[in-house]
Amino acid sequence: MNNFEKFFRENSNINAFLVSDSENIFYLTGFRGSFGYLLVLRSGESFLISDSRYAEVAENLAKKSDFEFFLFDKDFKSKILKQVQNDKGLKMTMENSAKLSQKEYWQDIFSEIEIVETDKIIKNWRSIKNTSELQKTRKACNKLNEVFDDVDFFRGILTAGVTEKEVAFQLEMKLREKGKYELSFPIIVAFGENSALPHHNPGNRQLKSRCAPQGGGENILIDCGVRFENYCSDMTRNFFISKPTDEYLAEYSRLLSAQKKTIKEFQVGKKLLDSDKFCRTELGEFAKFFTHSLGHGVGLDIHEMPNFSIKEN
Repeated sequence: MNNFEKFFRENSNINAFLVSDSENIFYLTGFRGSFGYLLVLRSGESFLISDSRYAEVAENLAKKSDFEFFLFDKDFKSKILKQVQNDKGLKMTMENSAKLSQKEYWQDIFSEIEIVETDKIIKNWRSIKNTSELQKTRKACNKLNEVFDDVDFFRGILTAGVTEKEVAFQLEMKLREKGKYELSFPIIVAFGENSALPHHNPGNRQLKSRCAPQGGGENILIDCGVRFENYCSDMTRNFFISKPTDEYLAEYSRLLSAQKKTIKEFQVGKKLLDSDKFCRTELGEFAKFFTHSLGHGVGLDIHEMPNFSIKEN
């Protein structure tokens, strides 16, 4: 937990850091559960806090790590106060993603300590991936590539009359085959006009016939991702039933060209907002239809730092 040592050096008025975000706790400790906190003190001590349901798991993790397990029971308040100096003038930082009830609970325990909120500190640490994290993310991406390259599979499920929900179900079975992967978010399948909605919820819209005169068949958008050992992938692909129209092919080519040029703009030292601006400039008058951000990182969360957006530096 060397990042915390640096944090406390740079924030001399902070005496403790309370982590409540479940993915951040997993990142720091390997613990995953529906209830848990990580309390890190300036002294270097750290405590993984959870209840009796997770006691055995947390104790085993603690034996192999540099933190102690602290049981959340009826005597918790008195025991934790013995570990943390509860004096006026001290400050504790807590993630701003915590619920108001959580903040009120901890403020009641540490009545003499001012609790201040922090934002994105650990998520910024998570944006720098080590070799193991990169390997797991690549594994999750490769699974999607493998499935998307299976032409026979998609020919088999993208048939006239099938619904968006049915395709989403069949794709989920394919992605989760043998239980090695989990979905990183609910699959998006959108037919025809629904493909213009970035986060469409699959419904009972049926796919129209493959055979359409002079082109103009159905566009199909599929957006999905899988987790491999907790690390996410996220890909969007378009399919077409029958022959694409000239207008569709022209717009596809325009977007593909802008994408390839923008990828070359991703360079060390460049601001994220500059990459976003570059892409919009490339799209010209069509940029008004580009209503979302350029992109985002992936990791333990499907949307993770960094964010490629005009809002980011």
